[in-house]
Amino acid sequence: MDSPLPSAHPNIIAPPPLLFAGFALTGFGLHWMLPLRIPSEFGWRLAIGLFFLTGGSALARWAFAHFRRHATSASPRDSAVALIQDRPFALSRNPVYVAMSLLYLGVAFGLGSGWLLLLPVLLVAMHVGVVRPEERYLTTRFGDAYA
Repeated sequence: MDSPLPSAHPNIIAPPPLLFAGFALTGFGLHWMLPLRIPSEFGWRLAIGLFFLTGGSALARWAFAHFRRHATSASPRDSAVALIQDRPFALSRNPVYVAMSLLYLGVAFGLGSGWLLLLPVLLVAMHVGVVRPEERYLTTRFGDAYA
């Protein structure tokens, strides 16, 4: 019996932006029911939030520019046509996910909601449900070049 053909894309639990948005909305809902404030003055919270938002935005733009430059999709639901290993991808295999995490922290600090700091739970969900399936797919697709 032949082995099954490799998947055309990784089998992830959900698109990463939906996971981040879902956790953010959960945090907003929890904050509405039981406010949990980040203990800090508004000015400091806002400054920290803007720092994370700026860094996350810059990293996302940099990573997406490299997806376009290499003519491959940023969506984990699409087939990868190129393995990107330079610039932001030399620093992290998942610079877009790092960027989304920074954006998430920026919103959490900017709004001062402690419930938005559900980020560690979100990162576990991302690792198990998105990153690991992507790594299996990319190892199958690109072999030693990815490993």
